[in-house]
Amino acid sequence: MGDFKLTTLCADPWRVQASGTVYWQARYRDSPAYGSIEIKTVIGEEWVIERQTDGTFCFVLYVTRFFDLLPEPAPICLDE
Repeated sequence: MGDFKLTTLCADPWRVQASGTVYWQARYRDSPAYGSIEIKTVIGEEWVIERQTDGTFCFVLYVTRFFDLLPEPAPICLDE
């Protein structure tokens, strides 16, 4: 994870906004015919997180702002 900025949105219910970057990596289960099997990327994310009255956390909103593939990733294949 990169740096995240936290901003309090309200106190009742307790809600914060977290904005920052996440390094994300995935592997294809089987080696695809077109080469690399790893997808590596940096993702810009924004989360709005709420604490319920019993103290547990839940996501209210999750947004991906950008998705930058790192050098030489496996192509993302959405069809079989």
